[in-house]
Amino acid sequence: MDGFSHPCNSMLWCHRLMLWRTGSYLMNPAVIGSCIGNSTLLVGNCAIMLAGLGAMNGWIVLSMMAMATSVYLSCHSLVLLIPAILLLRTKLNQHTAWIFLKALVLFLVFLTVLLLASAKMMGGRWDWIDRVYGSIIRMEDLRPNTGLHWYLFQSMFQEFRSLFLILCNFHLVWVTVPCSARYMEHPVMLWCCTLAAQACFKPTTSLADLGFYLPCLLMLAPYLEEIKLRVTAMSALLVACLSFPPSWSLWIHSGVGNANTFFTTTIVYNVAQIIIITGTARSYVKFFMDPLVEAPANKQDPCPGEQDENLRASTDKPALEQPPPPVLSDPIKQVQQDQLALARFHRIDASLGISLVRRKKVEPEGLKGLDQSELIQAVTRLEQVAGTPELLRKAIGDQLMQRMRNTETICDQAQLSSTQVLNYFEKRRIQVAKAGSSVTEYNKQAAEFIGCLERSFVQTQQAKVERLELNERAKKKSD
Repeated sequence: MDGFSHPCNSMLWCHRLMLWRTGSYLMNPAVIGSCIGNSTLLVGNCAIMLAGLGAMNGWIVLSMMAMATSVYLSCHSLVLLIPAILLLRTKLNQHTAWIFLKALVLFLVFLTVLLLASAKMMGGRWDWIDRVYGSIIRMEDLRPNTGLHWYLFQSMFQEFRSLFLILCNFHLVWVTVPCSARYMEHPVMLWCCTLAAQACFKPTTSLADLGFYLPCLLMLAPYLEEIKLRVTAMSALLVACLSFPPSWSLWIHSGVGNANTFFTTTIVYNVAQIIIITGTARSYVKFFMDPLVEAPANKQDPCPGEQDENLRASTDKPALEQPPPPVLSDPIKQVQQDQLALARFHRIDASLGISLVRRKKVEPEGLKGLDQSELIQAVTRLEQVAGTPELLRKAIGDQLMQRMRNTETICDQAQLSSTQVLNYFEKRRIQVAKAGSSVTEYNKQAAEFIGCLERSFVQTQQAKVERLELNERAKKKSD
């Protein structure tokens, strides 16, 4: 999956997903209520949305200007800076240090301009910074809200206030920085989850935050099948949202309840959000990492002399003797799984196996004993199904063809053959080995990728034939 191409390439699926995201935001009661209440939080959310849009399209100036605006409005939005830079890095395809330096300079320039403009409006005084940002960091505003911090700082002993100020203000930083280092090849997931965590754990939250980040999580919709307790979490979230008005009325207006009445609802509300956020991250990571868990971690990639006789014998067998991979009985489920597998391999191939099992670096000479029979079989079968070089190029797809051109594997795409495809995978295996990733797992994923390409190509050709037959029947009926 190069850049940010969606794993489900079906136009119908993408159109439906776009409608779901748009509808879940525009028709969200929390967003409508914020608009009715004239909440200024919507301005900050608009800046964050522009920052993400600019980063995903590689518009570094727009992204950093919007990010500076969001930090100017809410200092806790600073945690989104690293995911935004990683989004720019993936789209611009430049060196990480150069992108980071350029984005940071632009961010600081725009933020400085906003601060200078504010200081000029205040008559050249700078004491407003302490009253605006300092009060937020020191948690001076303890009015009840949908967050957790107000009750904590109202109930604690003053001796522990400094400790909890550090914990609450830097909690997101301690989570974002390690996750950014570990999942820098998955910037969309990192951006969405950081945005959700920032909206959930900042000192002063509201229902507008919930209405803003939930549609953003739908960008990861194809990967969210493994979320546990999703029905329970969504039900608890709905019950908590409906319980806020009566619990507030019992405490403030009627005087029957107390702070614990409202805080109990707040706990349910935030726990449900935490389950959704962590479940989303876990489901996404499991999709990319789980197929690789079966690889034994205590073995290295095969080197000369380390292959057993059975493996050598299986390598010598003709490729076409091995049975094709099993196909699911449900064609729709098969298409969805194939699309996700294609997206997973594009991500692995573009990143040189960064998400594969880590190995000690293997020299290119150590790859000679690698079993390639499954991959050779898959590529040969795909060439036979395609029939011509032009159809083979269409079956392989533009993303892989672009990488083959970048590695100088093909000179004339009109003469594309299975030999050129295998040569590309040979070059890629050497690069994956030098990067310290598992070549065995890369080979396995490549064979599965070619098999998915074959099934997708056959389905596409069958759909074309059926469409032509329908057109011919319609012509005959009209005649």
